[in-house]
Amino acid sequence: QSGSIFHEQDLYDEAIEMYRKSFVLDSIQGDTLNMVNGMRDIAQAYRHKNEIERSIYCYNKAYRLSEKAGNIILTNSVLLSLASLYKSQGNLSFTHSLLSKVLPNISNNMKSPAYSLAADLFKKEGNLDSMYCYCQKLLTVGTVYAKEYATGEMYEYYSMKGDFGKAVAYMRMNRKLTDSIRTIDATQSVE
Repeated sequence: QSGSIFHEQDLYDEAIEMYRKSFVLDSIQGDTLNMVNGMRDIAQAYRHKNEIERSIYCYNKAYRLSEKAGNIILTNSVLLSLASLYKSQGNLSFTHSLLSKVLPNISNNMKSPAYSLAADLFKKEGNLDSMYCYCQKLLTVGTVYAKEYATGEMYEYYSMKGDFGKAVAYMRMNRKLTDSIRTIDATQSVE
């Protein structure tokens, strides 16, 4: 918990130190699931510090631990984080490879980030029909933020296709979602 508090305050070195201490204690107790979470947290802190090689190393270690534990949900969570890192680095082929492992067995609570990542990947690859399919899925299972992203992409997709009726419909949906997000953000900033 201390590591997360430091992480939220952008104090990544302190967060890593706390996560490592937690990892050692979890190792002593043989708590593999918490070891995976701890190593993934360390990887995320290194990612925020832009220490990409260290982040990749830690994600891979978390992946091996999750495989050992046999927890598919945790394994997919780690792979999804690693895929996101590779996409941010422009390594689309590795991102695609990791997503192909994750998507067939994705749990409901991870569909929104997985489908968002897939839609963005396919857009970057120029595969707009696949992007379209994942945006459609996001409209059903995505968070409000994912739905805002999906409607924005659908607006662009239909604009490019020359179907301005659908483009306008998605633009209106996007504006409503954007307004909802602003309301959510304003409410959270007051709390």
